[in-house]
Amino acid sequence: MFLFAKGPTYLGLFFLISSFLLLGCESRNDDLSSKPVVKVNERILTLRDFSTQLARRLKDLDALSAKNPQTISSIKEEILRSFITRSLILDYSQSKKIDVSSAELDKEVEQIRAVYPDDVSFRRLLAEENISFSEWTEQLKYRLIEKKVFQMMSINSKPPTTEELRQYYQQNLPQFKIKERIYLRQIVVADQARAEIMKAE
Repeated sequence: MFLFAKGPTYLGLFFLISSFLLLGCESRNDDLSSKPVVKVNERILTLRDFSTQLARRLKDLDALSAKNPQTISSIKEEILRSFITRSLILDYSQSKKIDVSSAELDKEVEQIRAVYPDDVSFRRLLAEENISFSEWTEQLKYRLIEKKVFQMMSINSKPPTTEELRQYYQQNLPQFKIKERIYLRQIVVADQARAEIMKAE
């Protein structure tokens, strides 16, 4: 299954993906890596890019979580939501002529790199994350554009009233409910006898 979206539905489209789990790819001899997973206006997330992002997210998980179907499904949905949001923000920024200059980007890069003791430490971190410097600067540029877009949108947006907040809460109760949880604490003692006493208490 592939998702395609056209037109200027900038905010509404964000929510269309929530039930979209992923990919029913036909097994053909075609090169599937260039097949679109999601298309938003002219922006396409290919199977290759999707797989790369999924692999990056899974590598940070422990073995048990990385094999959990619910965890994998949740990460897939998050990747798709991120792509859709990013695409809509970039389209909006283009339509409003919002951009980040080279000087702004260079300044931000220098501020971040100044946190690291040297360039080798910074490059090592990128290598560990399997991200090239150009890819990292592209992500940074997007974050700066995103910030400008939200600033522009917030100027023309009135804060919601108490009644609107209450109504939204009532209409979306399931997402505010917290599932039952178990909290575990571990107490370490010097010997078994003391442990038995504490257990009895």
